[in-house]
Amino acid sequence: MESQWQESAVEMALRNPIILTEILKRFPLKNCRLVCQFWNKMVVSLPNARLALNMKNGVNSTRFFEFFFKLDGQLAKRISTRCFIAPDDEEPTHWIDTFAYKLAHICDKFSDNVQILEITITYSACLQPIFQILKNCCPNLKQLEINYEANEDESDFSTEILPLPLPLKPKLTLLTVTSEAQVTPSFTRILQLVINASPNLREATLPWGFYPDLSNSKLLDSLTVEMNIVRPFKEVLAEFKPSELSNLLNQVGDQLVNLSFSCANNSGLPTMYEVDDWNDLNLTRFHFPRKMSKLQKFENNLLDVFQHQRLDIKRLPALKTLLIGNVSEESRGVDELLENIYQSKKVFVSVRNLAILAIQDPELLEGLKTAFPNLEKLELDTGCKIDFDGATGMMELDEVFNVCKGLEGLKHLNLALPQFSKPTLNVVQTLFDRADLYKRLKTLEIFIYMRIKVRGDLTEEEMELFKKLIVAMNAMDRVTIRNFYFSKESLRDLLDFMVSNKMSVDKFRMFQGGSVGISS
Repeated sequence: MESQWQESAVEMALRNPIILTEILKRFPLKNCRLVCQFWNKMVVSLPNARLALNMKNGVNSTRFFEFFFKLDGQLAKRISTRCFIAPDDEEPTHWIDTFAYKLAHICDKFSDNVQILEITITYSACLQPIFQILKNCCPNLKQLEINYEANEDESDFSTEILPLPLPLKPKLTLLTVTSEAQVTPSFTRILQLVINASPNLREATLPWGFYPDLSNSKLLDSLTVEMNIVRPFKEVLAEFKPSELSNLLNQVGDQLVNLSFSCANNSGLPTMYEVDDWNDLNLTRFHFPRKMSKLQKFENNLLDVFQHQRLDIKRLPALKTLLIGNVSEESRGVDELLENIYQSKKVFVSVRNLAILAIQDPELLEGLKTAFPNLEKLELDTGCKIDFDGATGMMELDEVFNVCKGLEGLKHLNLALPQFSKPTLNVVQTLFDRADLYKRLKTLEIFIYMRIKVRGDLTEEEMELFKKLIVAMNAMDRVTIRNFYFSKESLRDLLDFMVSNKMSVDKFRMFQGGSVGISS
């Protein structure tokens, strides 16, 4: 009897929508679907389309059609597909055609269901079927993502795309387009048609070298221009047209809330890139719109490409988040921008979050507390190996902490340092000496590019000091120090100390790349 009651209690728990909602937030949906039919129905009926239908290119036709006729239409809300580069012994046209007919069949049968399309291509010939699908299917499309990967061996299998208008996509609010290859006229033409058909577009990521007409995008409030460094850098820079970018920004400048100039490599991550003869590139500065009254977040990780050595406070009255960085390790773009801010005595009272992702001169940090007096979050990446005089240099931890003393409202501090040049005891002492700062901070994260691996156990003096440091840091909500290694014995002693003092071990991520771990 008790066993029966327990089973019914478990069933009741499994069918409880509140419990299930929390479970679905924490575990992969594709696994949750397999628990029971009720869970499967709940997963496929989720309104935010977290579960994607992944259509791999390698599935043969027979298996695809078996799958196609059995497919629940609710699973077609979000479709993710890719056309891979054909093997050397196969014709690319076969792979392109396979990609095309699979995507066309799914989008045609479940046209009204499709809300999100995520497409990765390696051949320009794939653009034609994408255009036909957008023309004839998916009236309820909300998000479109197209990733164009570089293919050195690509031949021209494409047919010309006629500039015919697409049917309106009134629900399309998010457009994300990235490209490792140079954008072609066919590619830009189809992208412009998509933009023209999307009057309610709110967020757009544009590939490098594409400057569309955004005059009808009256609701666009978030814009990203992304450079992808896979090809030779000078070749990529040749596609930059400052005047066309300025015209584009003038169309939407006064309505943008977020603006980002970002750099990505073939992993899609921000990168630093060394360029020979940087000064010979003769980059032309582009002009900001006269008015950007709504802009709250501005990210420029290409400060040496998008050269604007002045930020006008009057043009950016609502700015809350500012991120600045360089592409080249030899560039002084960030330093020059800060110097101009200080010399003009500008004060950005509205900025709460500041990220500086490349700085050569540590003395420039001192001016932050005057120019940005109301910072709540500060992120500093001082990993540059070459300073502005061409000499090898590094910024010490205590230099950075000295800057933070004057930022009374600071709650979150993220640091990236090349390495600690001092012995372990001195590093721990430096951290401990800033105990007064930890009373104000909620989170502290330190990333060390060079691993610090403690050989053997901590000495008794180091262990006692480290325990004091942990006690001082316990006032914060989260502490992360990545690439700081300890021996097994030292780590056990520290963990035992934390448990015996009823400290939350989870809030401390200070070992083995940010997690509580041990070195052998």
